[in-house]
Amino acid sequence: MTKITTYHADQIGGNVVVIETAHSRIAIDFGENLPGSEHEPIEIEGLSRGTPCFDGVFFTHYHGDHVGRMHRILPNVPLYLGSIAKKILLNIHQTLDHQNMAALLHGETLHELQDGVSVTVTHDIRVTPYRVDHSAYEAFMFLIETDDTTILHTGDFRGHGHSMQNKAGDPLTTIRERICQNGQRKIDTLIIEGTMLSRMNERIFTEQELQSWATIFFKKRRHIFLLCSSTNLDTLASFYHAAKANRIKMFANHYVVSQLKTFSETAGVEDDFYRFSTVWPIQFGKELNKNGFRGTQEDYMRKFGFLCIIKEREGYEVWLKKFQDCNPVLLYSMWEGYLDPKRSAYNPQLAAFCHKYHAVCKHTSGHATAELIADIITEVNPTKQIIPIHTENAEMLKKLPISEALKAKIVVPSIQNGHTGYML
Repeated sequence: MTKITTYHADQIGGNVVVIETAHSRIAIDFGENLPGSEHEPIEIEGLSRGTPCFDGVFFTHYHGDHVGRMHRILPNVPLYLGSIAKKILLNIHQTLDHQNMAALLHGETLHELQDGVSVTVTHDIRVTPYRVDHSAYEAFMFLIETDDTTILHTGDFRGHGHSMQNKAGDPLTTIRERICQNGQRKIDTLIIEGTMLSRMNERIFTEQELQSWATIFFKKRRHIFLLCSSTNLDTLASFYHAAKANRIKMFANHYVVSQLKTFSETAGVEDDFYRFSTVWPIQFGKELNKNGFRGTQEDYMRKFGFLCIIKEREGYEVWLKKFQDCNPVLLYSMWEGYLDPKRSAYNPQLAAFCHKYHAVCKHTSGHATAELIADIITEVNPTKQIIPIHTENAEMLKKLPISEALKAKIVVPSIQNGHTGYML
């Protein structure tokens, strides 16, 4: 009989799902808690301590709350990660000189996942990854098949990114046509993320709306410092194209330039929209002689404007002060909960920085709206149960516009020692 155990399902981030049969055991994700978590950092017997007894760990995507404790996994446990995610993580850990993580990502235990290509873990567990839209590029849903049940783990997903333009990342289409095969394959258990169930009143912009807004905004303000995650490909592409439409160059430190180069060489091969062809590394004193302009990079930025990606650290504040005479704008494009002292994830340093420079906030979520969550549940129509994870408000799942029969299948975790077990 297959057993499912969820860890930290009652919070956003740091969730782990363990699926075990009589002979095998795998985990989905192994990440860090987000700031403000009430849980201790996760440790699992046989996975991060004791004698290894896991046959594999599958990572849905490269965000830290899903991969951040990869380094704690015991030696010789096989790891499964998307090929683009691997390159993004290598850039991060090589920049930070995390030699152990870099070695792990290059190691023999790490295996690269491909969209739609099944992995037979053992004779009684098979896992198939399916690409879906999320703020992390190459995010996966996982179809897990055992001898006696079929499970769909959604990972983090949404339906308002740029990949929706060609339906490549549309979660509903992926589930209907590829996973459920237009009703031919039945799903017994649906494990679904519910981040936005605790943010029901937030206005969700699409990435296309964000790009359109930025294109208009950059016509008026040409000297822009951008606070944005260096791995949020869609949002970076939205701002890049908005700047390009206004003949404004993008600037960044060498690490961010490296990440954008990686995105261009991977995602950019699949879709030209993700090619960052002109991103300049910050070298203020570098002499330029291009297209009739002669002077330093700083002179160029003053004259023609810039979109410069920064962090809230002290070193970047020097950059803002350098261009104060240009009346620059600080644009904040991350979750506003980090700026709210009422939120557990409140970041006082970041909030103070944004307040000091009167940041303009414009962001789109990396997670599914409540409406999309309801549509996914209805489309999957699981035969046995629905398990919410990655949410602070699992009870709201029962208030979504889904059938009473589906509501009866929702199992809200009763957390004991950080985890809950389910027998199938």
